[in-house]
Amino acid sequence: MRLWDIDTKVCLRTFSGHTGQIICILFTGDGDRLITGSGDRTIKIWHVVTGDCLATLENHFNWVWSLSLVPDAQTLFSSSWDETINCWDMTTGQCRQTLRAARPYEGMIIDRVSGLTEAELATLKALGALEVN
Repeated sequence: MRLWDIDTKVCLRTFSGHTGQIICILFTGDGDRLITGSGDRTIKIWHVVTGDCLATLENHFNWVWSLSLVPDAQTLFSSSWDETINCWDMTTGQCRQTLRAARPYEGMIIDRVSGLTEAELATLKALGALEVN
């Protein structure tokens, strides 16, 4: 990723570290840090002036799709294609909480269900059904 001066069209800094494409970017309110979410399932916090990666946050199982920083810059929210929202503590880099909406068949036990195709069983599992065997 590159940071450009839009007036002079000069590249000010290059940031390297993600192994997947960068999907979302935001600056902290003070402009000192840049936060990126990527297809590599990580969030990276960068120092704008030095280009150093200050932290890598990992708790998603699919692409990080969006980022939002609470105005006090102490809490970061990230959403992912894995259908979760993570709440991060910006001082420690720890995930405080993971939020996930209940899926339509969440927790339904489908052991010994008959008359369904493999595709139908796969769909039920994707919507939260469980095989506990």
